[in-house]
Amino acid sequence: MAPGNYAFARNTNAVPLTVSEFSLAARHYPIVFTATEPIVPVAVVGTVDHRNLFVDAAGNWLAGAYVPAYVRRYPFLFIEDPQKDEFILGMDEGADILRERPGPEDKLFWNGQPTALVERAMAFCREYQADIAFTRQFCAAMAEERLFCEKEAGFTLRDGQRFRLTGFRVIEEATFDDVPGKTLLRLRRRRFLHPIYLHLISTANWAVLVDAAVAGIHTGT
Repeated sequence: MAPGNYAFARNTNAVPLTVSEFSLAARHYPIVFTATEPIVPVAVVGTVDHRNLFVDAAGNWLAGAYVPAYVRRYPFLFIEDPQKDEFILGMDEGADILRERPGPEDKLFWNGQPTALVERAMAFCREYQADIAFTRQFCAAMAEERLFCEKEAGFTLRDGQRFRLTGFRVIEEATFDDVPGKTLLRLRRRRFLHPIYLHLISTANWAVLVDAAVAGIHTGT
């Protein structure tokens, strides 16, 4: 999907990820997992609720930082029809981004046929849905192997302000180090080792998040 205004994503501190995004997201965000069911990996983008430190007041995502597919697919999404075992392309009709782009190239249908915009949205959402399926398998395996543990993160900024994030899960490096060889082999065969390592590497980005919080507070964004 084409880049746009991300103001709609400004009031959150976590954005869902798929496993296929870990290699890019791990460069910029701590990757954690929700404590609620179903378990979902998320990129932590803020130190407090309802505040994405990577989106400025104009709706621009921080230059150079990876924009998760969950955000890029908006205002389109797949709606599951369990009776027919298929997905229907849905859209948030009230999305500001649709009103901001009223050009002819942004029409949804022309002469009764979907336009290139809709075709691109369909292809993007179809690929995204496939990634979600693999991500669910990964999260289920981590839970089955009892690799998840609940965690919280605390921050103290230079001006003395304190923040605490709770309600998420991680894979502890010490726990993973004790995984038996047979289990490691099973995880490797299912292509789960790589995302585990990327998740562990991403924990270095808590420092990046604190720096973003300091910059955000000092600029008033």
